Amino acid sequence: MKKTFSLLLACLLLLALTAGCGTGKDPAASGKVETPKKFPVFETKDLNGNTVSSDIFAKNAVTVVNIWFIGCKACVDEMPDLEEISKSYEGKGVAFYSICTDLGETADAEDQAKRVLSDTGVTYPTLYPTAANTELGEFLMKIYAFPTTVLVNRNGEIIGNPIEGSINSDAGIKHLKDRIDKIVEADSKE
Repeated sequence: MKKTFSLLLACLLLLALTAGCGTGKDPAASGKVETPKKFPVFETKDLNGNTVSSDIFAKNAVTVVNIWFIGCKACVDEMPDLEEISKSYEGKGVAFYSICTDLGETADAEDQAKRVLSDTGVTYPTLYPTAANTELGEFLMKIYAFPTTVLVNRNGEIIGNPIEGSINSDAGIKHLKDRIDKIVEADSKE
């Protein structure tokens, strides 16, 4: 009986851990989350101590915001591909940022995040999440799948549905690039 209970408990724990990390269904389609039309207004710090605000969006045709946490294998696995994509768009009106939801939660979270970023070669800025009672904090509390990537135009509007799950397959990379290209093209016509 004890073995059965332990096995059941282990299976439930594994299910709970994998449900929040990896490829997930679109919660907006199931009615769980209403996808906002505007990215939340925010002001926070990056890992280098620089102040970063939602003013970043006005500087580029599209800003790719990747939301992740340290213990998420799918989040970490996609980072080298996102870095490569970010490099391919340098000087083309596209910026990449990430938000590590662990930052500020524990004393060693910053060191762990920096180690993950170093190990994966990520050079684009990683931001601290803001307090839960801020617009950004409330937005992040509604994220159900990790990683989640959103594309934001220069007006601060989220374009299309968030991409939930890892973007490290050929199809995922192509999908992200196609979406970026469409936003850049639309921006050039304005």
